[in-house]
Amino acid sequence: MADVKPLKLEYDGDGTPSGIGEFQSGDTVAQADLNITSLNSLTVNASTITVSSCPVPPPWSFVEVTSDDGENTADAYYFASGSSQSTTEIDATHITWNSTESYFTIANAGYYEFEMQGSITVGASPTTVTTSIVQTTGLGGSETEKIDKPQIVRTNIDPHDIMIKWVGYCIAANFTCKLEGTANVKMNKGSTFTCKRIN
Repeated sequence: MADVKPLKLEYDGDGTPSGIGEFQSGDTVAQADLNITSLNSLTVNASTITVSSCPVPPPWSFVEVTSDDGENTADAYYFASGSSQSTTEIDATHITWNSTESYFTIANAGYYEFEMQGSITVGASPTTVTTSIVQTTGLGGSETEKIDKPQIVRTNIDPHDIMIKWVGYCIAANFTCKLEGTANVKMNKGSTFTCKRIN
């Protein structure tokens, strides 16, 4: 197929169209809004677009505990604290996992979904394990709780699955999942935590 050159209208000094010309290097197109309410469908070919200030595709970050070498305490600690970890992120400029502080850092306000699915063992039977999603300045610092979920674990022999999920509006800040128990709680290999921008 032969090279195709885009065309443009050329205007005279009064702003009246006077002819058709080819786009040249350095020509620019003014930004304009497009009303697509009357269209049945729209096809866009682009690597990224922004809709209502949310990037498309929406950013997300995923962290996985890859070894049974993390905290083993009744005191409060954050997801994956002290554990070997693996992280997958679509765009770290929007959401990134801080493996030292054990929290997600969100760069932009919006609606987000947090989901932690964990495997734990406890040091005594029964043990009440409380998980929560919190906005935080760091462990031991200021926290704003978004949701909490207590769960009674009645045997300390086998691992137990735990899960907590929260969806809501978040400011640009740090967010994580906190765990604490009435006896030691240890997070096991295969535990995962995801943060997704949804709007």
